[in-house]
Amino acid sequence: VPLACGDGTRRPCPAVVDKDWVAALLAEALGARRLVFVTDVPRAFDDFGAPHARPIHAMTAAEARDRLARGVFAPGSMAPKVESAVGFVEATGRPAVITTLGEIHAALAGDAGTTVTP
Repeated sequence: VPLACGDGTRRPCPAVVDKDWVAALLAEALGARRLVFVTDVPRAFDDFGAPHARPIHAMTAAEARDRLARGVFAPGSMAPKVESAVGFVEATGRPAVITTLGEIHAALAGDAGTTVTP
């Protein structure tokens, strides 16, 4: 339970724990060989939702950081997954994958999803 301190007392306060960030921290702490983010879209996209959207099959952490800086990924949607994937990749040197539940096996084989590499 998050607590706020003031006047020598502590009181509960609302807080949001980002599941993607926590997953990346746990994967790093546990020595995971790869981190998989399961979401409701098959992969990350450039210009998601636009008629000219382009799927991103793979990107380096640096390329992902560039896209994040340009606002390519929606805040509260794909951006936290990509940010967390980058954090895991940079901390461990191991890949992270973003995919759907039905494509996990194919994504682990490199045939689906978006893979973020060092």
